[in-house]
Amino acid sequence: MKAMILAAGKGTRLLPLTEQVPKPLFPVANLPIIRYNIEFLSHYGFKDIVINLCHLPKNIEQELGDGSVMGVKITYSHETELWGTGGGLKQVESFFRDEEYFVLMNADILIDCDLEDAIHFHRRRDAVATMVLTQEANTNVYGAVEIDENFAIRNIAGRIEDVRESKRTPAVFTGVHVLTPKVFEYIPPNIHSCINEYAYPKMITNRETVLGYPMEGFWADLGKPETYYATNMAYLERKIKFRHYDPLAHFTLKPDKEKAELACLGENVELGAEIRFHPPFIVGHNVRLGDRSQIGPYAIIGDGCQIGKSVGISESIVFPGSKIGNRHRLNRTILSRKIRVKIPDHATNTQILRAGDLPPKPEKSRKKKEK
Repeated sequence: MKAMILAAGKGTRLLPLTEQVPKPLFPVANLPIIRYNIEFLSHYGFKDIVINLCHLPKNIEQELGDGSVMGVKITYSHETELWGTGGGLKQVESFFRDEEYFVLMNADILIDCDLEDAIHFHRRRDAVATMVLTQEANTNVYGAVEIDENFAIRNIAGRIEDVRESKRTPAVFTGVHVLTPKVFEYIPPNIHSCINEYAYPKMITNRETVLGYPMEGFWADLGKPETYYATNMAYLERKIKFRHYDPLAHFTLKPDKEKAELACLGENVELGAEIRFHPPFIVGHNVRLGDRSQIGPYAIIGDGCQIGKSVGISESIVFPGSKIGNRHRLNRTILSRKIRVKIPDHATNTQILRAGDLPPKPEKSRKKKEK
């Protein structure tokens, strides 16, 4: 079975973090978002996956390779310019030509639903397209997808003028579709288009069977700094568990499942003297922690990071390969190699600091202290 992951976007809502790291590679519990999506598809039998790329494509290709490590086959569709969700799908039409159905999903979501049941739902009703929906998200934020009592989609964020009266239930689109190749008849070639804005309204107007499948399970949109940050913190609180994948499976020191607080160290972690750990925390592989550092609570430190002496990291996410100089304090921060993003305590504007690797603070004179 075949599937497509849409990973070409520039991640404008996550700028400036996405200037250096493409959104699909943002880590959640120290593994890239797109890795979860590949494992999700693989769990349900989708082993042949095409991924479209445009922004920082080499980064994604280097991370995923041909997919063999994950037990899948990955094909890449390179876009020199962004084609949108519809245009990007149209570019790989031949990939799905012989399929009865296939799955299309966004790269910037985390989802844990019964995809097998969604596919059965789609096939039993002989649908051309099925949108996987959740009723646990805010329709005022994401826009409402309205379905009637027969699960037919009657409106998508106000884009469809369907005047037929019916009882309607609002929900939010998760970014996962189950589609048949007939959908390509409604996507124009060689032009930027959005499948939700163009193809779906055309299909519904033409009385094609376009359905909404109300899922049960976890879903998160990671397209904004606040939601990305909150999802990582929720994982540390052990509020998120995936039935299809354990992101901590490859850690040498795994948390005790009976304990409430998560405390996890990766392989080849170099520990300085007098380090204090405050759960929950995750420290990745090949990390160096300087003397007298304090890690946690609520700290995620990526693979290959170098943390200086007397550093405090709490309620923060440190991207892989980052360096932090001596005596720095990070709190409610997302740190990449070039950018710091300060997450506000309340619903205010996120503070973005453009900076290189955090420099060490100047040493205080010991002679002055002795005097």
